[in-house]
Amino acid sequence: MMKLNDIANITDSIANRLSYHLNIKKPSQDIENHLSSRLKKCLSCPHLAERSFEFKIIKKTINFCDKCKCIFPALIFSYKKKCPDGRWDPIPEKDT
Repeated sequence: MMKLNDIANITDSIANRLSYHLNIKKPSQDIENHLSSRLKKCLSCPHLAERSFEFKIIKKTINFCDKCKCIFPALIFSYKKKCPDGRWDPIPEKDT
């Protein structure tokens, strides 16, 4: 069951990712370094899995974390999120 904290992390992640892609807010170099590090750690993680599904005429494959069940790379953009497997920590407030 999803917890309130999970919803906050998802909301934070979506807001940050959209603001970067729409050029509303450019991430600092520190943030980019944290995000790059998280991405590399997730890509080498044994919990990163791929799942395919079909719905009527749509066939889709997604990557997700088998540990926290997030759709990859969604939650690497949540500053407050901590990897449940201990691979990365929340981004320090001073860097945000």
